[in-house]
Amino acid sequence: MLAGLLLAGAGALASGPEMWASLYDARLAAAMDRDPSAAIDIYETGLAFLPDDDPIRGEVSYWLARERVMQGQPERARAALLEATNHPGTHDHARSFIAELDRAALEVTALPLSLDFSEGTGPWIRGWPQGDLDDLRTVEADAPGGMALAWQVEVTPGRDDFIAMPLSPDAIAPTRLQLFVWSAEQPTWLRILFHDTQGRRWTSPVIEVPPLDWTAVDLTVAELIRADAPFARETPPTGELVMLELRDVTAFHSEVRGPNELLFDDLLLR
Repeated sequence: MLAGLLLAGAGALASGPEMWASLYDARLAAAMDRDPSAAIDIYETGLAFLPDDDPIRGEVSYWLARERVMQGQPERARAALLEATNHPGTHDHARSFIAELDRAALEVTALPLSLDFSEGTGPWIRGWPQGDLDDLRTVEADAPGGMALAWQVEVTPGRDDFIAMPLSPDAIAPTRLQLFVWSAEQPTWLRILFHDTQGRRWTSPVIEVPPLDWTAVDLTVAELIRADAPFARETPPTGELVMLELRDVTAFHSEVRGPNELLFDDLLLR
């Protein structure tokens, strides 16, 4: 019924109280009926009539994505979230939601994992909520394998950034990570972290990467320490690790600011 009412008056939709009322109706329909289809009709009708530059499009797209997930349509949900990332008010929420969808789809379930990035970015996910999805891609490079994973970063005072690889704690127990890192513009400082099923983070020491030279990284999981309790006498539970993270912490170790490109190649996780 609510969807029909909106369809009847769709030509009059624009930013303002009417559109916000329609959003409320859609969310109410989903909550009361436990059937996302009515809400999806309302959201899709709204998007059909809202101008491309209307700021409410982000809100409508975000809630449409949530209902599409409920309908078991992750790819269509992702398309709606990409629309929501184009609007400042919903960018961060949409980016975080995309990451959750990607984590489920890209989870590593078997080791050893060897990546030369000749076939794409593999299971890596762009950190969230800041940044954009196209900050992470593959490029031809003077790299050990000829191709490399390229991550566009922006060094900003007081902020770090990351890329992540989701891991299946039920299927794998990583013990060692090897890779090569290149910084294009400036000295870079990285931390390598693993997250476990209890929400703890396990970190490497800070790794300094000089510009314009490949730096080899060889790290065993047993070397890691608790990020929140560096003096704790614990070792990471290798069979309970759910995410690998490469975190750029340059802003806390250098006065240099601005854009940079980090390249990664010949990654081996075993």
